[in-house]
Amino acid sequence: MLPKIHKDPVKWSKPHVIPPGRPIVSDCSSETYRTAEYLDFFLNPLSTTHPSYIKDTDDFIDKIKNVDIPADSILFTIDIDSLYTNIDIKEGIQSVNNIFSKNYDKKRPDKELLQLLEINLTRNDFEFNNEYFLQIKGTAMGKKFAPAYANIFMADWEAGALRQCDKRPIYYYRYLDDIWGVWTHSEDDFKIFLNTLNNFNPSIKVKSTMDRNSVDFLDTTTFKGPTFNQTNRLDIKVFFKETDTHALLHKTSFHPKHTFAGLIKSQLLRFHRICTQKEDFHKATKVLFTALASRGYSRTFLRNCYKRFLQIKPQIVSSLVPLITTYSDSTVKLVREIKKNFVDSFKGRELFYNHRIIAAFRKN
Repeated sequence: MLPKIHKDPVKWSKPHVIPPGRPIVSDCSSETYRTAEYLDFFLNPLSTTHPSYIKDTDDFIDKIKNVDIPADSILFTIDIDSLYTNIDIKEGIQSVNNIFSKNYDKKRPDKELLQLLEINLTRNDFEFNNEYFLQIKGTAMGKKFAPAYANIFMADWEAGALRQCDKRPIYYYRYLDDIWGVWTHSEDDFKIFLNTLNNFNPSIKVKSTMDRNSVDFLDTTTFKGPTFNQTNRLDIKVFFKETDTHALLHKTSFHPKHTFAGLIKSQLLRFHRICTQKEDFHKATKVLFTALASRGYSRTFLRNCYKRFLQIKPQIVSSLVPLITTYSDSTVKLVREIKKNFVDSFKGRELFYNHRIIAAFRKN
């Protein structure tokens, strides 16, 4: 049971004492593990085809950084309450069937996949405290296909729910059970919009946050800042949850020395990608360095890492040529030889200028 300590302590199961929990049952080495993996192979590519899909923070930033936002608009976020455990099994299977129909593939064994999905969802039993339980609703969070399955269900849900709404957001993006959007109608209209979403399916309930200036989403805060005042485009900065202790690798850990500098560089790169204002980048860096100082990192080491980061010159981005093959000792050697000879073989050919080979190993 993973405690949800980031939730409001007032709303905990026992306020300020016992937080709500997220039940996780590992599916590794279970009877259905291989079938769950097989299902994920087919479901995962289909789970990213809906228009609201967000892959990660970088994808979210790419989608919103160049959009114009009306001056009087409202920013909002929506959270789906306990999505994984609240998906009705029959409705979830129907959503998968719907997306199979929309994306027909004669090589895909749709009938068998739906049967396997039903088995995985209806026969998920586990033992706890010497008692046996059978999950009768939702999907186990430990199932490999669970994120893709939930995404497909939510895509079906939001398509139907949004059709019921007289007024809709001008921008609407979703990362699994977290939604971000821009509302250009009245606050009363937004309440009607939320009410419509909550009444569309009795199993799915939503909670929202709205503000005319800023909202937190994933690990970002989107807000109407200096950029908005000039171009009507949102500014973005790093969002740290109150429960974020920045418990990164301790300096006394027996890791290779370069690991510590690499860790700091990766965080600074993340801050740099997210923040649109230098001031916000510096603030996020200060928060990180304050936390790292208490974990054994000297001020001199942190300062040197920061200076090296600022001195990094942008490199020319190479176009990647993926060499897709099944992993084995022989193919590793083959890829190494191809990489070695690629530049010489295509030297002088403009088509392959600034290209490089990368290995992409498929599952065996």
